[in-house]
Amino acid sequence: VCYSSSTSSSSSASPRHAPPSLGARDCLLLVQHLPVVTMGTGSTVDNLKFDPDSPDAPFPVHRTERGGEATYHGPGQLVVYPILNLQDHTPDLHWYMRCLEEVAIIAMRELGVAGAGRVEGLTGAWANCKEDGGGGGGGVGNRVGDGGSGGGGEGG
Repeated sequence: VCYSSSTSSSSSASPRHAPPSLGARDCLLLVQHLPVVTMGTGSTVDNLKFDPDSPDAPFPVHRTERGGEATYHGPGQLVVYPILNLQDHTPDLHWYMRCLEEVAIIAMRELGVAGAGRVEGLTGAWANCKEDGGGGGGGVGNRVGDGGSGGGGEGG
């Protein structure tokens, strides 16, 4: 799915709003984007290894309402957009983020991902974590807003 079409508020697959057919119910969108780089609110193009305004740029670049730096999304990477009203659950964003991390860690372990866990000081579920809590390798970043949660080479 093209990133800009999947995030437009008029799209039936918008991560910003539940599809009209679902009404006010919670839902989960699972998307694979065409190659794209998303950039969080505080990120700068200095973190890119290409000029996003160049006609030769390898991917389109989109600003998002999430935190974090530049993140690549593309085929083979599943991006999860949970759409729910926290007021109907526990209205605490940090609680929600830790729950997303735990679901990702459990899923990674079930799939045999080596060293699935958390890295102290970072948001997300990570692969190749050491027993002492340090880690490296790929991660599953938890995002709020247009960022989604990506599984693949992106790290929190």
